[in-house]
Amino acid sequence: MRGIVFRESLVAGSLPAEPPATVARRYRYLLDGTFPVEVIELRVAARAAPALAMRLAEALHPARYYAHIVGADRMYVIFPSCVAIVRRGDAESAGRAQEVGRRFGIPMRQMRFLEMFEIDHPDALPPAGKGAG
Repeated sequence: MRGIVFRESLVAGSLPAEPPATVARRYRYLLDGTFPVEVIELRVAARAAPALAMRLAEALHPARYYAHIVGADRMYVIFPSCVAIVRRGDAESAGRAQEVGRRFGIPMRQMRFLEMFEIDHPDALPPAGKGAG
């Protein structure tokens, strides 16, 4: 599975000690096209994903951020002190995760969870089914 965490979202500014994951890469990204963040991409064994999700939920700032761990059919969306599960193609589970995200002040344009099974940053693209112009 692949995890995505913004360094800026972590209270300590770094991953929890000994996460059950490997850092695959780090790169800069402009959130909403304007706010620079450092993306930490993780490789996570499927059996370790729930434990890592819980550890990250305890490590996130209390508002505006989330992290996620995505596999072929399941995504763990990690909010402060809370983890939601989204299943591929399941609009209902994605909607529940978006409701949770709204409580943490996350804009809908940053929570395109179903698209995130295919692309890491769908917020950089027009919404699915809509043209650029």
